[in-house]
Amino acid sequence: MAQYIQENGSITLAREYFANEDARFVSEIRELYDSNALSGLVRQWVKDPRPWAQQQILHYLSFPLDRLNHNVVVKQLFKHAEKSDDRELMATFLSVFDRLSRRKLRTQYEWDRQNQRNISYEVLQNPAGGLTPTKKPTYSYRNKSVYYTYQPEGAKLFLGVTKRYLRRRAWRYFRHLGYQNPAEYKKYALHALLQYQDSDLNDGIALLDSWSLMHICYRGFPGFKFHPRGINLLPGHQLADLKPAPSFPEVWKSSEAADELFELLKSAPSKTIRVWARDMIQQEHPGYFENFSIATLLELFQHPSEDVQELALQGLEARIAKEQLSFEIWLQLLSTKNLTALSVLCPKLITQHPPETVSHEQSLDLAMSTLPPVARVGFSYLQQKQWDTDALRQSLSRLANSKCDAINEELADFALQKFNSPETYHHDSVLSFFDSLEEGPRKAAWNFLTTDSPAYTDPLLWVRLLESPYDMTRLRLIDLLEKREDLPGLGTDQLSPMWSAILLGIHRGGRQKLKALRQLQQVLIQEPNRAEELLPILAISLRSLRKPEQRAALSTVMHVLARRPKLEPMVQELFPELNLDPALTATEESS
Repeated sequence: MAQYIQENGSITLAREYFANEDARFVSEIRELYDSNALSGLVRQWVKDPRPWAQQQILHYLSFPLDRLNHNVVVKQLFKHAEKSDDRELMATFLSVFDRLSRRKLRTQYEWDRQNQRNISYEVLQNPAGGLTPTKKPTYSYRNKSVYYTYQPEGAKLFLGVTKRYLRRRAWRYFRHLGYQNPAEYKKYALHALLQYQDSDLNDGIALLDSWSLMHICYRGFPGFKFHPRGINLLPGHQLADLKPAPSFPEVWKSSEAADELFELLKSAPSKTIRVWARDMIQQEHPGYFENFSIATLLELFQHPSEDVQELALQGLEARIAKEQLSFEIWLQLLSTKNLTALSVLCPKLITQHPPETVSHEQSLDLAMSTLPPVARVGFSYLQQKQWDTDALRQSLSRLANSKCDAINEELADFALQKFNSPETYHHDSVLSFFDSLEEGPRKAAWNFLTTDSPAYTDPLLWVRLLESPYDMTRLRLIDLLEKREDLPGLGTDQLSPMWSAILLGIHRGGRQKLKALRQLQQVLIQEPNRAEELLPILAISLRSLRKPEQRAALSTVMHVLARRPKLEPMVQELFPELNLDPALTATEESS
């Protein structure tokens, strides 16, 4: 794919943004493609002593180098950094130039004369293409606008040979710095390593093409051949065997360097860099990880990367073998989301803190975890506790809010069984499970509501259930009305909102709608004086777009009229679309 490139920026606007320290400055110059205008602006830019101007250089380099004719911008900024000995900026260029070029794996063929066949093999080839500098734009008569030359889509600045030269030149600066000032070399090498992202080193080819990074981290590895055109693996070697072999290895041997490598391990965005820092510490400073304080281990366990958490786990296992950790520290350790770490930590927690040493509240804290392994440890503690006081039993209502879907129904069932006798029953605690935001506790609550449960005859509970916002609760209430004549504490005058909600539902509850219609029919026949209140509810289904609901509602109306013909005028008024046959009504009444 390729594209025409149209200039959308304004050099006048860019100069104004620059003078006023406007944050839109970099975005504006990235839309400029006139090399002469850009050259003049960059000369002014690099001479500006304001810290803001220097910060904008770093901001510009945070974007991909994919803008036509910006060769002049990059070259002048690079020469400025080199000439002014700006080591922070040179460290940024080091990582930026490493991203410019990526070789491709190609298949080549060679004719085997002896066996008369083609032999295929794979080689790494340098891409030759790039954004070609263009002095003059082209005018499009069709679109009435100015375009720059036809360019390959996704291309970056410079030809392949220039990209390779720039990355070698950036590393040359740091190589000289390593000889002249090893401490400064170490400082800014670490700064450069922090610039790499996982997307920059997403495969082995990307690692091999990161010229400066390979020199900083692996220059002495015997499996590499360093050539100006690129780095290649020697026969008999593979990247899986890679071990740290940095340039200037002596700068990484001090105790201060160990601490700096550890900071790199915690801060580097790229896993490749973190692994190198870890291996360097283990190689040059054995035993460093075994002396971590608990505070450091906790910090590592909060790290978002699993490789750092696993390192913390190794240090923790060594620490557990030496000392007893407090339960509060265990709670912090178990907050990690690394399931591998949890599978190791949970059994060790039970070993260090058996159930008899853990309080009821601490057991509940564990059971309320969103992580299944931790919640199951808490559940095992709860099962071995005595719940013989009202205060302890009522504390179990916390389990109604458990968000661990894998176990919250089991937890709720365990808690509800503690209220399954008249002596231990507590209305508010049981109701909290019916009102839970989680589906698991609500299911357990309905399974608890059997004829043997004291909740089955609790009038206050049924009144509160009628106010529930959950569809499942209303559907279950309809089912219960089919099985029993009434609900404790509820008269038929209180059921109208529930019937209305059921009949208005559009996503579920088709069978319950038929049950609700039968219940409405029964009430209308038994209490015709409530027709003015209940007949409008029938209108919901009678005017439904669903034919089965229409037929069921029509059948309900006719059955009511057959038993209560005096309601016919009211039905005719509410449902004028019905053409009632008086003879049919009279026949049904006599029958």
